[in-house]
Amino acid sequence: MDCLIQSLSSAHWIILGSSVQGTHHIRENRPLQDAFGIRLVGDDTILIAVADGVGSAAQSAIGAHLAVTTSLNWIESNLWRSFPYSHEDWEGLFRETFFKAQVRLEEQASIQGMTISDFATTLLLVAASAENLITGQIGDGAIVAMGTDGLLSTVSEPQQGEYINETFAITSPDSINFVQIKINPMRVDSLALFSDGLQRLTLHPQDNSPHPPFFAPLFKQLPGIENAAQAAAILADFLASDRVNSLTGDDKTLVLAKRKPLESQIEE
Repeated sequence: MDCLIQSLSSAHWIILGSSVQGTHHIRENRPLQDAFGIRLVGDDTILIAVADGVGSAAQSAIGAHLAVTTSLNWIESNLWRSFPYSHEDWEGLFRETFFKAQVRLEEQASIQGMTISDFATTLLLVAASAENLITGQIGDGAIVAMGTDGLLSTVSEPQQGEYINETFAITSPDSINFVQIKINPMRVDSLALFSDGLQRLTLHPQDNSPHPPFFAPLFKQLPGIENAAQAAAILADFLASDRVNSLTGDDKTLVLAKRKPLESQIEE
């Protein structure tokens, strides 16, 4: 089983994530087509990207990986040069980031003598600073946040195409026009980003609202974690469990982020 695990622990945040190959992909001998990445910029700003390669695309696994790394590299380099404080600056940076990811996939397609549709992938992006939560999305998957008030909300919802099981991809014509970017003036306590392989477990199908029994236990456990890398491996085991696989055979990615309690930040 293909698996990707990452974690990050800083004075202000603990972040862990896992991508695991779905049972359908294992049975059909297809690789893991999800990818994700996490970054820390300065003391208190985190960046997270999640991509889900479109199953029918020949090089979607490469497309997902390139979309994640290109996006995170571009946002990170820009934040170090000039941190965007206005909503307009954040929106401009995120829109430019999606464009840069698309251009990178076009370049890769040219290098390999293929079309950009062969690298089709969705893309979720998050930047969480001390004062704002910025999200960007093209395609399915979703982002759930919990504020300091303890309330859960789906801050970025799945995008669906005209037909059932159809989704947008960053490689689609005019896809940049469909990117949904939101700037939420909130101090985030907890975050979850996930690919569509987990949507049945995480969101209510009627209105895409979060399913509290899924998120509450996970967010509650995060502050007590001492070994983030070990916790990420445990998360991968959970995603690969029979319980989860009985509900979905798709690849599954889940990235969790939790702001550390103030007393913990002072101690460090």
